[in-house]
Amino acid sequence: MTDFSFITTCKGRLQHLQQTLPLLARQENSEVVVVDYGCPQKAGDWVEQHHPAVKAVRVTDDEGFCIARARNLGAQASSAPWLIFIDADIRLVGDLPSWLRPRLAPGTFFRAGATSLDNFGTVVCHRGDFDKVGGYDEILRGWGMEDNDLYCRLRASGCKQEIFPGEFLAAIPHGDEARTRFSPYKNRWVSHTISSLYLQMKYDIARLLPEMSGRETHQKLYEHARRNVLRILRQGEKADMRVRLPLGRHPDLPGTSPIWDIERVLVYTLRPRMPGAGNARSDQAG
Repeated sequence: MTDFSFITTCKGRLQHLQQTLPLLARQENSEVVVVDYGCPQKAGDWVEQHHPAVKAVRVTDDEGFCIARARNLGAQASSAPWLIFIDADIRLVGDLPSWLRPRLAPGTFFRAGATSLDNFGTVVCHRGDFDKVGGYDEILRGWGMEDNDLYCRLRASGCKQEIFPGEFLAAIPHGDEARTRFSPYKNRWVSHTISSLYLQMKYDIARLLPEMSGRETHQKLYEHARRNVLRILRQGEKADMRVRLPLGRHPDLPGTSPIWDIERVLVYTLRPRMPGAGNARSDQAG
């Protein structure tokens, strides 16, 4: 019986996958799915040649890299009740499945203990819970926040978060060039900031105007966040750090009074946490 589906993605990381995939492929009662997301090194071909029992999924319609979409496609191609999302640069150390088995229960998901920021995206989740929240948000592009978003939505759906020992994972060291090679932004914190602002807006809209939530609205929110973050970065320290999100009038109330027009606007303020944070170069900001 297959208990776990290990799902990993690869674009330009074949040298990492060659080190980590054999460790996944030898796990008992488990399957492995590798998503070759337009990998220039043809990771899918290498997988089929050297690990024929591993399922390879190929994406050929995106010159960039959307890890959220890649992981969702991997989940769709898998068959086990429990999904383990793990990056191509993360080595599995020891027998994580044996530690997990007596602790598994639908409605619970497991994250890695904090031993490295690189381990943050490793998560174990029941398929039913993953499907219930809609998987990863594919609107997110570039580096960061797709995992935070999934964890927030799982918790909001009633799932309990547990921690497995981070010592089961060992990250292969690499620099930011590998993280941002297929990203629109050379500075990974640019995409991280865009995604963070977008998610704040998405959650606020879901709470205040749930009838407006949906992919079309979310795409507009992401574009609004992107334009404003890039504006702030390009204008530097003199920029207006406020981002306004008009909400329109309340559907059950008039938008005017005899003497006033009433406008509903959410205002988000970006405050630099370190000196010079507002002075990103234009090439970093895309």
